Amino acid sequence: MRSRRVIHTVDSHTEGMPTRVVTGGIGTVPGATMGERRTYFQEHLDHLRTWL
Repeated sequence: MRSRRVIHTVDSHTEGMPTRVVTGGIGTVPGATMGERRTYFQEHLDHLRTWL
């Protein structure tokens, strides 16, 4: 099966908690600050967070 989208991530542990950082494949998230980008991601791309 072929995928139409490839998302690059790095998995790690931070203070014993698993973390996953997206490093590529979702394009540019608009916003001037990380807070604005986070809000945009939550409002428009949250399906990716739950999928990952």
